[in-house]
Amino acid sequence: MISGQPIRAGIVGASVNRGWGWRSHVPALLALPDYKLNAICTAHQETAEAAARETGAAHAFSDYHAMVQSPEVDLVTVAVRVPWHREMVLAAIEAGKHVYCEWPMGASIAEVEEMAAAARSAGVKAMVGLQGRSAPWVQHLKELVQQGYVGRPVTANAKFTTRHNYMRPGLSWAAKRANGNHLLAIQTAHMLDIVSSCLGGFREVAAYITTNQREWPAAEGNEPVIADAPDCVLVHAKCASGAVLSAYFAFVPAHGTGWRFEVFGDKGALVASSPGPAMTTPNRLQGGQLDDGEFQDLEVPSRLIRVPPGLESGTAFHVAHNYARLAEAIRGGADFEPSFDSGLQVYRLLAALERSDAEGGRWQTIDAAS
Repeated sequence: MISGQPIRAGIVGASVNRGWGWRSHVPALLALPDYKLNAICTAHQETAEAAARETGAAHAFSDYHAMVQSPEVDLVTVAVRVPWHREMVLAAIEAGKHVYCEWPMGASIAEVEEMAAAARSAGVKAMVGLQGRSAPWVQHLKELVQQGYVGRPVTANAKFTTRHNYMRPGLSWAAKRANGNHLLAIQTAHMLDIVSSCLGGFREVAAYITTNQREWPAAEGNEPVIADAPDCVLVHAKCASGAVLSAYFAFVPAHGTGWRFEVFGDKGALVASSPGPAMTTPNRLQGGQLDDGEFQDLEVPSRLIRVPPGLESGTAFHVAHNYARLAEAIRGGADFEPSFDSGLQVYRLLAALERSDAEGGRWQTIDAAS
């Protein structure tokens, strides 16, 4: 049941005051009139019931199988750790539900290929949490490039540095690359997806990937944790727009300077910047053309703001824009981004970066979408 009624959403992974699901998905869904947060599933029935009481959700589950089978749920959001994404997403698709899966999508490219194929086969709408693509400032920057504000793109650079917030007791599992909670899999993937979207995609890439901070503090009395999760990524790319990109992402011990993205063309330049990650914080946009004496602030058009007031200062703002695009697709059947196929293409990009690093920085062609 959808038609003109709100889309009934169920979230797996939204305990009260804990985690990304609670901070970002819950306020986004509660703010959007297209949705009704109707069910919450957590690992324990009591925490699910507490979250349901707090949000007004009608149903609480401790078994995700029961939630995805519920006739009271139209859309399943999966916002738990990556190792459980595949089984939960496939269960929801098999039950005929639309799906929103958080990023990273899966533990391997093979899992992501399986999930994307299942969504295509079932004909459900499946969105991945690359919410940067839906951010109003990204949409505007992309429009400006396409409309010729900078003329022919010539060169671009992107940079993100921040303190290593994963390197603390309680998150020692993130020290291991295989667990998928690291700079390459999350921050680099999100921000390269934004850059690629604005520059028409990447044709070839080269990369250097390393771990500079190898000893993580442990709980008192324990030995330090030895890390192999990447914390420094250098990328070069040849873009479909003609621009050549240099990008640098790093977790640093202190005094990270945040995010900055610059696009230079033969008629002008554009700059996006933020003290925080590009995919979670609104950016200041600036631009200048050849005859301008200095950069000017560029306002994002109101037509690109697709959510009610009140979310601008939190991480739910960009996530809510993702959900707004998903609602249009569910109601109208239109193609949309970022889909599971979009997520698969980012995994192919990451695979090309890892191949390049393993081969001493050789240029790699990104595998084409099937």
